[in-house]
Amino acid sequence: MTYPVIFIHYGNPDWLKSTLYQAKIYNPKVILLGDETNNKYPFVEHYNLSEFSDTALEFRKVYQHLSKRDAKYELFCIERWFILESFMRKKAIKQCFYQDSDNMLYLNVGDFALKNYADVQFASFLGTGCDFFINRYDILKKLCLFLKNCYVDADLFKKIQIKNTELLQQNRAGISDMDLLSLFIMQNLSSYRNIGVPDHGSFFCANIKGSQGFEMHQQFKKVYCLNHQLYCKQEETNTFFRCNTLQFQGDSKKYIPYFSSLLSNQLMGPYYFNYETCKWLSV
Repeated sequence: MTYPVIFIHYGNPDWLKSTLYQAKIYNPKVILLGDETNNKYPFVEHYNLSEFSDTALEFRKVYQHLSKRDAKYELFCIERWFILESFMRKKAIKQCFYQDSDNMLYLNVGDFALKNYADVQFASFLGTGCDFFINRYDILKKLCLFLKNCYVDADLFKKIQIKNTELLQQNRAGISDMDLLSLFIMQNLSSYRNIGVPDHGSFFCANIKGSQGFEMHQQFKKVYCLNHQLYCKQEETNTFFRCNTLQFQGDSKKYIPYFSSLLSNQLMGPYYFNYETCKWLSV
């Protein structure tokens, strides 16, 4: 069965082509739910996301913004799950891998899911949806119902308000889609697998700026190119783990083009990436 990679993105930043094409290198079916500005990449299937915003618009009517984050941005972070659910429902897609558009992907997601996650309904990081395996459409439908209930169910909304107050008291920005996703995961642990734990010699990157137990270099994960593949070295064991993904959050997006497999395939010996010079240097 086809296991497509699906992106959801407004606009056409200069790095978007790199992340889309990187996913296409390893996966036969890559889908972009976007807008007219990014309908220009013939190697992906493009759909206008506004055609799949029916339930997202319904959710917008009940959403209450609680955090200090930009309201429009935070709302879209939640609405994307409704857009994805609508798309999968209308296109009769039963499985997919959702990926944030600032992620670089280095594996065939269908093969990986079949080998590692066949016994669960979904797999992701605990607290962020940047990489999200959906093995059953029904779990996404269940997630959307939970997200809506967070704002229409009085008892659940009260819990959200309390959590938001706690976060604000900790000088944090307040409740976010990541907190809601974490709550949903905790309610569905028997159907879930955490991809944040390095396993089988590889790992998923939650943030290039975060260690996850790997060696750091110039405030970023130190990434090596060995035999044309990208790796990070686990500090505790001194073991190399192959990168399944690399996530370039915020201003780190400028590095995305340097981590293309088209470039690493040209590197013959062991190299590491220097973020100051934007060059791959010999180890």
